[in-house]
Amino acid sequence: MSEYKLFPGCVIQNRVPFLEASAKYVFDKLGVAYSSGEFGCCPNPVGIKMADKKTWCALAARNIAEAEKEEKPIMALCNGCYQSLAVGNHELKHDPVLKKDINAILKKVDKEYKGIIDINHFVTVLVEEVGLDKIKSMITNPLEGLKVGVHPGCHYARPSHILNNEDPMDPHYLKDLVEVAGAEVVDYDLEMLCCGNSVRNQDEYTANTMLRDKIRAAKESGADCLAVNCPACFQQFENNQLKLRKMKDADKKEKFRFPTLFITEILALAMGKDAKEIGIRYHRNKSREFLNKVSN
Repeated sequence: MSEYKLFPGCVIQNRVPFLEASAKYVFDKLGVAYSSGEFGCCPNPVGIKMADKKTWCALAARNIAEAEKEEKPIMALCNGCYQSLAVGNHELKHDPVLKKDINAILKKVDKEYKGIIDINHFVTVLVEEVGLDKIKSMITNPLEGLKVGVHPGCHYARPSHILNNEDPMDPHYLKDLVEVAGAEVVDYDLEMLCCGNSVRNQDEYTANTMLRDKIRAAKESGADCLAVNCPACFQQFENNQLKLRKMKDADKKEKFRFPTLFITEILALAMGKDAKEIGIRYHRNKSREFLNKVSN
């Protein structure tokens, strides 16, 4: 197995560092070798690329060049970071004119993009490189009785002709990891719907509507919580549920405190880590009943 340059991304390092802590705990338990790099913003695959593709590509290339110094592949903890770096890497490898222009920019900071490494999503590394059997062998506290709906997120497998890891309309790696942890996967309508985070700055009502519909569908299916593999999606579910009560068409009797867990938090709990030790206390949405289900 390769040693990876771990790319946490801006959201995790600045807002939810406990997600990185749970990921590192899982990687250490499974023997996934990783090291840090002097990375910057990925950058955002939605806003910046649409505004200025060359700036977007230069920022992505600068990060890739950082990992290329040690010829180590990148492992991203964020869907958006993964998509930006992987798509940027693809475009630079297949467009010599763009590569030349970007390297002219990088030369100003003594960097050079070569196109010699791969970009990986941590979920793909866990399933394809580590393997479900190895992960299962490390489970000491199977989360039996916990019902989990999954949210893989928009940028995890799209654009599929470039990322080429899972079927974007029927991804299953996240479900496989939940099941290995001993929990029950609950299918629900709107599973593949965007969480709404990407449109929040442009249309808060639409973002809240998408969030509300997802949570309602998961709750109605019997799920106790959602499992995500993207910190931006995590923040959408965690931080914005209180806003749903203030919507103009809100049902004032409807309460929103639906828990969301990063997939490495689920795996860490199943590997015997106490809920308090992996940062569950920092989660905004939880209940005593939920905590009893995930406690050792």
